[in-house]
Amino acid sequence: MPVNPNKEVSIKISEALGEISIFIPDDYMDFINIKLTEEKFQHFSTLIRQYVIPVLEKHCDLEPSEISVYIEEALDYVIQENYEAIFLVDKTPKKSPSRKRTAILKGIHRSEGFQLWCEVYNEKGRRVVNQLFVEEVGNEIVYARFLGTLKWENENHIVIKSKKSSWTAEVHVE
Repeated sequence: MPVNPNKEVSIKISEALGEISIFIPDDYMDFINIKLTEEKFQHFSTLIRQYVIPVLEKHCDLEPSEISVYIEEALDYVIQENYEAIFLVDKTPKKSPSRKRTAILKGIHRSEGFQLWCEVYNEKGRRVVNQLFVEEVGNEIVYARFLGTLKWENENHIVIKSKKSSWTAEVHVE
């Protein structure tokens, strides 16, 4: 999946925001069609090294060697984290009204997609609920509509409400 050699890399710099956008002439459909996560990551890493690092070296105040070190550390971290980012949503964990149970709303972002899970633990730390609510494409703009608030209605009932859409979900704890 080579980058199209007939097209140039373009950049957009917003000094006021401190942002640099880099547009790489890659065939994104070919990238999406790569089946193995490791192969996708290798392709992604090649694009970063070939196109992003030179732009950062030219437009950042850091020394080129520092930029390379930071990028390589970040790429190594992706591998260490098994090519996924797991994050807590909406200031969770949250305790139940009796303080005996704890609920966590967890997002998992992978190259294959995004998942939103709710986990509930009892007072002994044993997981009593592990419920998948959402499976979506791995694009934060798309899955942001599911990120919201988790609220205990009572000891056995949790409601999850989106901050950006009308989406809601409920968890019943036995």
